[in-house]
Amino acid sequence: MSVPDRPRRAVLEPRTRGRVALAAAFGAIVWLWGSPALWPLSVAVVFAHEASHALMTLLTGGHVLQLRLGLDEGGETLSEGGIRFLILNAGYLGSLLFGIGLLRLVTRSRAVCASLGLMSLAVAVVWMPWISFGFVWTLIWGTFLTWAGVRASPWVAASVVRLYGVYSVLYAFGDIRADVFGAPDGAVTDASMLAGLTGVPAMAWGAGWLVLGGMAVWANRKKI
Repeated sequence: MSVPDRPRRAVLEPRTRGRVALAAAFGAIVWLWGSPALWPLSVAVVFAHEASHALMTLLTGGHVLQLRLGLDEGGETLSEGGIRFLILNAGYLGSLLFGIGLLRLVTRSRAVCASLGLMSLAVAVVWMPWISFGFVWTLIWGTFLTWAGVRASPWVAASVVRLYGVYSVLYAFGDIRADVFGAPDGAVTDASMLAGLTGVPAMAWGAGWLVLGGMAVWANRKKI
């Protein structure tokens, strides 16, 4: 007596599953955009922005004096020396590339989370005022990332990296638009400081960052 074959469940290929998860992360972020629920991720992206300034300072021979974060999603990196032109460009472009890099490394999410967590803790201890919101927040964030990399399931770690990556890219584009094209007169931003340094208008720098960011996303579209 023959037994009829059981219907097989459709199994998505890993790359297709990744695309679906990426679309889900994008949809969730767009749906929650502007909601307090995304505030922790917003501060995390600002942290990446300021850390990009700090890293470029070190790479160009300067010294990082202090890194600050604010409850209002503001941030500031105080440094001396280094190549100021590159340091000022590193904030937005750095956070954009950081987000793209995270999305390319989703398959190594646990290692990524653990590494970012430990680096965040080191930044807090070395560069942040110990009695400040930024110090406390970064300790919590760094501890969470370390836990995600060491103790959480691969699915949780991948979700953290994917959400962080998507939001880093989207927030950076939105922040460029707000800071450059919507900033009040006299506001001090990366673009305004570059304008003072080079004589090129702030809006030109903002437009350039948007174009370069779009090109970077397009160039990596098949790898994320």
